[in-house]
Amino acid sequence: MRKFLSLLLAVMLLATLAACGGNNNATPSDTASPGNTTPEDSSSTSGANNTNDKPYAGTTLSVVVCTSAFIDHLASSLPEFEAETGIKVEMEQMQDSQVTNKVSVTCAAESGDVDVFGYRPLQESTLYSNNGWLEPLDSYVADSPEFDYVDFFQASRDATSEKGVAYGIPYMTEREILYLNNNLLASAGFTEAPKTMDELLEICQAVNDPAKGVYALALRGEGNAAVTQFAGFLYGFGGDFYDENGNATINTPEFLEAVKYYGMLVKDYCAPGSLNYGWTETSNLFCQGSAAIRIDCDSQYAYAIDPDSSIIADSVGYAMFPENGSNGSTPFNITAWALGINPYITSSIIMQLLTIAIPKLEEMQRDGEDGRKKIASITRYVTVGLALIQSSAMAIAFGRQGYLLQYNALNVICAVATLTAGSAFLMWIGERITENGIGNGISIVLVINIISRLPEDLGNLFEQFVFGKAPATAVLAVVIIFAVIIAMVVLVIILNDGVRRIPVQYANKVQGRKMVGGQTSNIPLKVNTAGVIPVIFAQSLLQLPGIISSFAGYSGDGVWGEILKYMNSGYWCRPEMLRYTVGLLVYIALIIFFAYFYTSITFNPLMIADNMKKQGGFIPGIRPGKPTSDYLNKVLNYIVFIGAVGLTIVAALPYLFSGVFNASVSFAGTSLIIIVSVVLETMKQVESQMLVRNYKGFLEK
Repeated sequence: MRKFLSLLLAVMLLATLAACGGNNNATPSDTASPGNTTPEDSSSTSGANNTNDKPYAGTTLSVVVCTSAFIDHLASSLPEFEAETGIKVEMEQMQDSQVTNKVSVTCAAESGDVDVFGYRPLQESTLYSNNGWLEPLDSYVADSPEFDYVDFFQASRDATSEKGVAYGIPYMTEREILYLNNNLLASAGFTEAPKTMDELLEICQAVNDPAKGVYALALRGEGNAAVTQFAGFLYGFGGDFYDENGNATINTPEFLEAVKYYGMLVKDYCAPGSLNYGWTETSNLFCQGSAAIRIDCDSQYAYAIDPDSSIIADSVGYAMFPENGSNGSTPFNITAWALGINPYITSSIIMQLLTIAIPKLEEMQRDGEDGRKKIASITRYVTVGLALIQSSAMAIAFGRQGYLLQYNALNVICAVATLTAGSAFLMWIGERITENGIGNGISIVLVINIISRLPEDLGNLFEQFVFGKAPATAVLAVVIIFAVIIAMVVLVIILNDGVRRIPVQYANKVQGRKMVGGQTSNIPLKVNTAGVIPVIFAQSLLQLPGIISSFAGYSGDGVWGEILKYMNSGYWCRPEMLRYTVGLLVYIALIIFFAYFYTSITFNPLMIADNMKKQGGFIPGIRPGKPTSDYLNKVLNYIVFIGAVGLTIVAALPYLFSGVFNASVSFAGTSLIIIVSVVLETMKQVESQMLVRNYKGFLEK
């Protein structure tokens, strides 16, 4: 049973790693998704009872669109459409990011669950058309006398076309405008809306007062949600997303100036956390009277003037977007070392588990130095294999998301080779450090990677909780931040260095003419016997259902969709969604379970008791053999529970801070355990090296 469970965990880790590189594993189709029904297909399956005026009667269309006032109006006309055409429409309304996720998963899996979907031309047109997820519409609009496609604005037709081919029907246009809180502006002495970026900046400087909870601006910053808002600033500076040859222009002076200006606005005049804001967050901030100006699209005006959702409904004004300006989001970046050291760490854990499950590997481990060298060699090959699997998944995912210049076999192979080589190079560096330096080289490389992110994480914390606050609030925030960090470090040090030493006495015995034995030793049992492994296993187990659902093309609706939310750490500890915190309790239970399980498969009290008995050793007051084994088990259960509780505190606190305070850091939880344990181990290595040096110098004298 012990060997079977070890093998099962190894397979689970391998499956999780392979899937983490990218959730979409289907090959993009060169044609439209099977779910997109053409008129010819519909007429052939509509049944023999269809009349000429209703050639598609009996057809069912699955439609997924973003929630908006226009869609609400369109939905009210569906009964009339169904009566006239005989086509049944199943419409599903979601938030914009949910629509994108559902369409991406469905089309990549070629499941055919969605026939018609809304998409954002600026962000998604090129990606969807290149992947073959959009049906070309030229023949449809040209052959339909009742549909005047030319009646749409030229700019709208261009936005939904790629290389002269129409892929979408523009059903809603938006313009970037200023939403004005006239009460706040008047209190600062401004009675007119800003007409230029300089005037906008002047208003921001006068109105912004974070100490009173008043911010000059409400701007989007969340991923794709920021792109449409960025467009107005970019065009105002004379820039564009692409040049006339279709090449990205993110390195042009206009683009860079726009990004610089946007960064200044968000940093100095927006609420903390604005980089994570979508349109709902900026709308709520403005409607609550906490922002003087909101810059967003005009299609959302209804929320600002609705007394049920806005406390400033009677004082809202509107203005055109000012001349010249800036907004932006950081473009996606990838480096050759994106895989980091993860494949080697995972392969080491897998080899450790397989050593227990496979007798041949267990025999190698007992062969001393030669056996360990063989296992290390196998680990290297496993590392390269895992790196190939993960980099392949990542490269395919990058291609589907439009991050490769051209999504073809050559570019995918180049990306896979580069990422795999980077991971192998890091493995080589780690082994050289182990041979010629101090401590475990792989661990040191991993710690350096974690520590390199500390300045940015601390900067984000100070930006969110310290800068721009009242002096007393800022000082209190600094004290709390460092107090929490120091307390967690101390707890991890206790967990790593905490040891229960069980005394062992060896009986006297005669060997030849000498009396030997009578020595006293001890068995050191660490409080945190499993290290960070229980956290890794618990995370892998919770992620596995979501990964399987993504591969299966499941969009996350219904009861199973709710279950996936419980397993998603992004929903934990959020005040508005407290019910999903049950997932955190499951996570804690898994950590405690795996702490006991991993200890049980790596520490064998029965074998230790037998070895002690053969060597004449015994624990004072405990009989040799099975009583000794039972005693070791009893003590181990106590200290494993203490270690598991401490490990749970360290692992769960980051989710608590993220959910309640929206404070996300990379040096908490498992990262902190790794940093502290590696630093302590390195210090011990240095001390042992110094001791050897002192002995050597003493002997030479």
